[in-house]
Amino acid sequence: MGDMSFDETHNVREAIDFLTDKLTLREKLIQGAKQISDKDQKYSFTVKRFEDLLADFLRLYQPVFDKITGHKEALQKEILSQKQALAGVTGMIEVAKGVDVLAERVRELESEAKGIETTIKDRTKAIEKIDYLLSKTKHRSSDQPRVDYEAPSGNVLNQNDDFLFELEDTSKKTQASRKAASRQ
Repeated sequence: MGDMSFDETHNVREAIDFLTDKLTLREKLIQGAKQISDKDQKYSFTVKRFEDLLADFLRLYQPVFDKITGHKEALQKEILSQKQALAGVTGMIEVAKGVDVLAERVRELESEAKGIETTIKDRTKAIEKIDYLLSKTKHRSSDQPRVDYEAPSGNVLNQNDDFLFELEDTSKKTQASRKAASRQ
């Protein structure tokens, strides 16, 4: 049976893949909208809306991006300690190669060194993915800041107020009818 150990970084890797895919999709939408907008200016508002939605997306997931940045720092520290361990194992291999009695131990150490090298490569790939994702977010977050949501026009507010007044009137009528019913 395979290695059944718990992988603490699985959720982080899934988040990195998810965010990279969603960010790429949103960038494609913006590019497509820009191409259409170049042909017909009435679609320039659509480009702005897609850019605003992307800014909202980045703001919403900012805590996740912060966690991913922390994970990157942890990976860098782990790579450094793995490189130190690899240097130690490589040194032990060189020393033990000259002794015939330690041939079995040399094979074990070489296997351990290959495992450490694989771990370093995997962690380096993860850091590259994180760097790619974070560079995309920095590129987008350095764009122009999002304008706050515009309040609805005045006549919409008046319509809502009229609706509320109608509700208040019906509640007064209901209370009056209840009082009359209780007096009978």
